[in-house]
Amino acid sequence: MPDKSILIVEDEFLVGLYIQSTLKDAGFAVTAPAVSVKEALHHIAEEGFDAAVLDINLGEETSEEIAVKLSDLKIPFVFVTGYEHVNLSPQFAGSPLLEKPIEGNQLVDTIHSLCS
Repeated sequence: MPDKSILIVEDEFLVGLYIQSTLKDAGFAVTAPAVSVKEALHHIAEEGFDAAVLDINLGEETSEEIAVKLSDLKIPFVFVTGYEHVNLSPQFAGSPLLEKPIEGNQLVDTIHSLCS
């Protein structure tokens, strides 16, 4: 699925690199991972994306504000987390969620389904 552009929001450097590399190898267009809400919202305002991968916890922040913006723009996304219990707003209860460590093929399959 070449030419599909994916926003990555991940504050853990190595995890972000892994997601970026995995999606590039699968033929997706990705930029360097955004590490904060502010940076992600800037990318959304400046660039177009077909889907996004959102780490739920970004240090002191969460990615829910980003998810709201993406939902408003009708851009699909998947949440990722390293935590067993996740506190998301009810509006995101049915959103796709992958647990860390992320399996590459599961991530690629999820992004393919979001983009179809």
